[in-house]
Amino acid sequence: MARIQVLELPTIYPGDRDPETPFVLIIDDVTEEQVKYLQHQVEGLAEKCGARTAIYSTIPLDVPAS
Repeated sequence: MARIQVLELPTIYPGDRDPETPFVLIIDDVTEEQVKYLQHQVEGLAEKCGARTAIYSTIPLDVPAS
């Protein structure tokens, strides 16, 4: 069954602005057909929620907890 996970990237400290913690959406355990569909649907979601990108995988991936 497909699942969405969040992988936090190292925090960025941009000078005089507030620190930013970028992240990546990971959608795993999907079929090849689902990947083609999701690439269009989830990319918009990644941009809207502020993710750097989305990664798709047909095998389950274990994302380490922060």
